[in-house]
Amino acid sequence: MVRVDDLLRSLIAGVRPRAGTVAFTVDDGYRDFARIAAPIFARYDCPVTVFLVTGVIDRQGWYWWDQVSYLLAMTQRRALRVAFGGEAWAYQWSDRRERGEVAGLLSESLKRVPEAERLDAIVRLATALDIDLPERPPERFAPMTWDDVRECAQAGASFGPHSVTHPILSQTADEQASLEIRESWARVRAGTAASVPVFCYPNGDASSFGIRERAMVEREGMIGAVTTMMQCATLGVVRQERSARYALGRLPYQDDEAAFGQAVTGVQRLKLVIRSSRRRLVRFLRYLPDRLIHPVRRQRAARVVASLRPGAHILFLCHGNICRSPYAAAALRERLRGTSVGTIDSAGFYGPGRSPPAVAVGAARKRGVDLAAHRSKMASEATLRRADLVVVMDTRQARAATRAIDGQGPPVVRLADLSPRALARREIADPIGQPIDVFEASYGLIDSCLDTLVSALKPSVAVAVRPEGDPVEWHGNS
Repeated sequence: MVRVDDLLRSLIAGVRPRAGTVAFTVDDGYRDFARIAAPIFARYDCPVTVFLVTGVIDRQGWYWWDQVSYLLAMTQRRALRVAFGGEAWAYQWSDRRERGEVAGLLSESLKRVPEAERLDAIVRLATALDIDLPERPPERFAPMTWDDVRECAQAGASFGPHSVTHPILSQTADEQASLEIRESWARVRAGTAASVPVFCYPNGDASSFGIRERAMVEREGMIGAVTTMMQCATLGVVRQERSARYALGRLPYQDDEAAFGQAVTGVQRLKLVIRSSRRRLVRFLRYLPDRLIHPVRRQRAARVVASLRPGAHILFLCHGNICRSPYAAAALRERLRGTSVGTIDSAGFYGPGRSPPAVAVGAARKRGVDLAAHRSKMASEATLRRADLVVVMDTRQARAATRAIDGQGPPVVRLADLSPRALARREIADPIGQPIDVFEASYGLIDSCLDTLVSALKPSVAVAVRPEGDPVEWHGNS
């Protein structure tokens, strides 16, 4: 058993760990670690690293997901209706287990909304459930103190940074993401001599961090970072590329002796390898027909584009009209700037009046496209019928658009069919909630499809540029 930073240094040096090497980590830094877990680790002389959310420790405050759990546990009510993230939610429960399930569902939904909206939603939850939230968390939700940290360090524990306020970093602006990483690392070093230069991403799944966050962690002088993705930290993983050590997977601890035994003996690692190989084979076979037929679909879509009349009206659609379709419309307008044109619009099926997320604006700006002033609009049947060509991002939108006009209207083309290469599922996947590098990859893919679209336009066709078209209001199902 080794400390996580010692394991990582060995891997970076090219030293293969002994079979059965295990590094224990614990996230968030609750006080019950100091009371219960730390003495047990010390008794067996077992190294353990705790990743601390330094702002929560400094102010001795709540984690917001614990507030949700507390509200559901304490309320006398049996049902809840609440709206956030542009959607309305309704829940019912009858026993303790169902209360816990509802708390989990609410927490998962709240992860993906902006911090200010999330805090407001929790206040409204407390009102709806008729519960007063204490200013300080009860003991079972309380964080460690810095005195706890130092006492645990004397017993052999070590500590790493886990951000200041525990945001999903990929959803934050550059300045906040950098501050969360930099200040948490500085505070851990100031708070204990047992600090380790390994960062732990809040939430930790693949959508919670990206190339930007990896670079920020490296820039602060840390030697690696861990995630919540199920993967073993091996020499092969670290050797893939330098950035791989800033996205190391871990195996979760499960309250089950058999599962724990599989994790520490390597059985779980073997199962992960087998599952990964099987998934790759299934994915290859599933999309093989699409790969084979893609050239035919591409030619067919190009012929539809080439048949457009002069002054044609092109309408791009996606689900929310805040990420993909506004970018495609704006990017096409840039390509055709200076031509005499009709209309290039974008719309969606959900939530009018919304701004693109900051990460979308930033990714678009890097490609020379400004989305800052865009506001989402909903597609109406009239808007669809006015278009000469409707371009969608996925199958669901193609069906929704076709259904809205009863198959009697403009042709509907999937943008993915114009891609130079075959794409899985014939779609431009929605990057919402993902880190900026996923947005950049999505916009790069859209650009490659637009290159084909522009090439297919006849020189005589003037697809004109004016500010996005008439207000649209359609509440069809997507």
